[in-house]
Amino acid sequence: MTYTLSFSDGGPAVPTSYALVRRSDGRFTVFRGDERGGVGQATAEDGETQLEFATEAQACEWIWNEILWWREFEARRANRDQSQPMAGASQEIQVARDGVVHDASVAWRYEHGAWAVRVASGAFEPVEVRADDAFEALCAIRDVLEPGGWRIGVAGAQADVWPSGMSRDQGGGVVAYRMTVEGAAGVVDTFASVDPATVVTLSEQRAGIDRLSGEGSR
Repeated sequence: MTYTLSFSDGGPAVPTSYALVRRSDGRFTVFRGDERGGVGQATAEDGETQLEFATEAQACEWIWNEILWWREFEARRANRDQSQPMAGASQEIQVARDGVVHDASVAWRYEHGAWAVRVASGAFEPVEVRADDAFEALCAIRDVLEPGGWRIGVAGAQADVWPSGMSRDQGGGVVAYRMTVEGAAGVVDTFASVDPATVVTLSEQRAGIDRLSGEGSR
């Protein structure tokens, strides 16, 4: 079975197809491709680990979760304040160190083929990073600030949040999954303001996502 959908962010829609392939050992893989010529095997939330499924039902469930993610993504984008476009916006947030909370801001924009994210506060020098997607840029900023004890109060830094490869490739990583052992439970804005006490370090977040993914595949 093959599923096809289209996604457009300010340009012509690019039809994207999912192909379910049964391997000789009886396991299933999913390949994803679009009319831009990119075809590859579907990966886990880390964007690198190639996914394999024990049953056809599990593979189809993964495909369907991806399609539902984009449905929610489009609905959220349609309802977003047009004065705050996803390709360039900012958010007032809080950061914390040693239990002391400070006001801060996070800004993100897409330009010249890359995403730039900037976190600023009166408590430290502003940090700005450019990367292939906004979530990756946020991770790089956290690599700079977290060793000094700082915690950034955005949803993208919570233990159970991580974007899919597709959301990063085509949506810039500005929206991510809320993960459970059963799979994605919904989507959140990566830069939504949250209490800094609810976030974890990047290494703790990655370990948590790996644990959820592992438990969900058992």
